[in-house]
Amino acid sequence: MKGTLAVSRNASKHGILSPKPVVAHFESEDGWETHRQSILDSLDPQGGIEQALAERVALNSWRLNRVIFYETEQISKLQEEALEDATQLSSLSYSGKDAASLFKDVEEKRGILADIERLFKGGDKDLSSPATSEFIYTEASFNVALYRAVQDLQAKRGDVEDFELGELEDDEGVHKHAAELSEVILEVAYPLRTTAQVREGIELAVEKAGYKGMMQVDGGHSNPVEYILERLYTDAEQQLKWAQERAAGVEERVRNYRRMRILPQEHDLQKISRYEAHLSREMYKALHELEALQTRRQGGAAPLARFDVQTP
Repeated sequence: MKGTLAVSRNASKHGILSPKPVVAHFESEDGWETHRQSILDSLDPQGGIEQALAERVALNSWRLNRVIFYETEQISKLQEEALEDATQLSSLSYSGKDAASLFKDVEEKRGILADIERLFKGGDKDLSSPATSEFIYTEASFNVALYRAVQDLQAKRGDVEDFELGELEDDEGVHKHAAELSEVILEVAYPLRTTAQVREGIELAVEKAGYKGMMQVDGGHSNPVEYILERLYTDAEQQLKWAQERAAGVEERVRNYRRMRILPQEHDLQKISRYEAHLSREMYKALHELEALQTRRQGGAAPLARFDVQTP
C-alpha cells in the first residue's frame, strides 16, 4: 500500500499521470491550488454534489485562462516570425546581412560614436563598445597614413590645395602604410579599453608617421592628434548614418509584418473559438446547476428543468 502511495505521489510530483490540471513548465500546482480555493471560497458549496459542481467551475475557468495563454503565445510566435521573414528578404538586399545584424550594427556604430565623443572630454574613461577598438585600429591608422600621403603629395606638387582625397584613398601605398601604423597602435595598447589608451596609440602612430609639430591639411595647420580625432568622429558619425539608413527600410518592413500579425492565424482562431466556447458552456452549465441546488437548499424555488441559451 505504501509503495502504491509513493508511486502516486511521484506521478503527481513529476506531472506524469497527475490528476491535477497543471501543464508542466507553463503552470504551477501552487497557482492551480490558489485559483481552485478562490473559486470554492466564492461559491461556498455545501455537500458532495455542490462541491463537485464548484470544482467543475474551478476546473473550466482554469482551462479558460489557458486559452488566453495559448492565444498570447501564438501571437508572440507570429511577431518573432515577422522579424525572421524580414531577415530573409533583407539578406537579398544587404550583402547577406540579415535584419537582426543590421539592427545590431546600428547599436554598435552608436556605441563607437559615443566612445569617440568621450575622447574629446579629457580624463581617462572606459570605452563602452567592444567594437571601438577595431574601429580605432582601422580608421585611426588609415587617417594618419592618408594625411601623411597628402603632405607628401603636396610637397611633391608644390601646392597645398589642388588635390582630392579620393586620389589617395585607394592608393596601395597608403593602405600598406596604414597597416604598419595599425600594428603600432596594437603594440602600445591591445586591447584598447580606455580613452587614454586610444590617445596614446594615436600619438605613437602620428609620431611613427613622421609628423613633427603641426600637420598641414586643408590649406591650414592643425595638431595631428586632434585632427585625427576629429576625422574619427566624422567617420563614426557617417558610419552610423549609413547603418541607420540600411536598417530603416528593414525596420519599416518588420513593423508592417507585425501589424498584419496581431491576431492568430485563421486555423488557430477557429481552434481557440471552438475550445473557448466548449469550456464556457461547461463552466456555466455547472455554475447554473450549482446555483439551482443552492437556491433549493435555502428554501427557494428552482425549476428542475432549465434551458441555457448560449450564442456561439
